[in-house]
Amino acid sequence: MVAAALLAATTLIGACSSGADGVPEGETHEYTIPDGTGERIDDGEDVDIVPSRILLHVGDRFVVHNEDDREHVVGPYVIGAGESLEQQYTTPGLLRGLCTVHQSRELEIIVLGPEETAPEDES
Repeated sequence: MVAAALLAATTLIGACSSGADGVPEGETHEYTIPDGTGERIDDGEDVDIVPSRILLHVGDRFVVHNEDDREHVVGPYVIGAGESLEQQYTTPGLLRGLCTVHQSRELEIIVLGPEETAPEDES
């Protein structure tokens, strides 16, 4: 089921190598899940390694390094122990999913078009 969600999310947003197909180069949003994060969660600690909402633009890259000894779910992505994820977004869209490294346990990734501005925060 996780693999199906990952495939659907990748199909919805689309991935490409840096600068392919005229996609503008954007910013890199990089996060690291440190070693011991799983143990901290097991001990009942709330962790907030990524925000619950990430605003990106077409061309931006989302990078997560998992230095922990177990896999973690970050939105639609499953990142194995010792692995990294690098995703560049080529079209606007919305991704939602479980997040094991945020206390809310949810992650929303909003990919805006190159000229779009971030929506006002409703909180």
